[in-house]
Amino acid sequence: SKIWKYLIGLLLALIVFRLFRTNLKGQKMKELQNLLSQKLPEAGYSPKQARYWWAIAQYETGKFQNSLFNYANNPWSMRRPKVRKTTAVGQTQRGAWAIYRNIPEAVEDLILYLQARQYPRDFPDFATFVAFMKAKGYFEEPFDFYYNGAKGYV
Repeated sequence: SKIWKYLIGLLLALIVFRLFRTNLKGQKMKELQNLLSQKLPEAGYSPKQARYWWAIAQYETGKFQNSLFNYANNPWSMRRPKVRKTTAVGQTQRGAWAIYRNIPEAVEDLILYLQARQYPRDFPDFATFVAFMKAKGYFEEPFDFYYNGAKGYV
């Protein structure tokens, strides 16, 4: 019957859409990882710190599931800064989260953030890195909560 054909067609369209969206998200994740491992060392930060920011991106986005990553290209849940230079092109209506045109601009903004907040070029370990983030006001949660959540991605 026509209804069954319509439902099967709708189901197939949904499957194709989900596959396409999953592929795009995978491309963005790979692009992010590649840019971090390239651009942070070019800016003078250690490859280890690039891995730490990759872990933070996974933690902040719930393994790249949240809308800030998927629609605002914001892998670190960064708010749009009011004072420092930024590559953000806007902010969300609720929360004032930064919106970026693309992943390269988000990575460039991370470097601007690291420079403005005077992050060291390297850290001895992930715990020291997260403690520095906490001291700089990057997150509001208690240290143990944030560290224990993020360390599984390192």
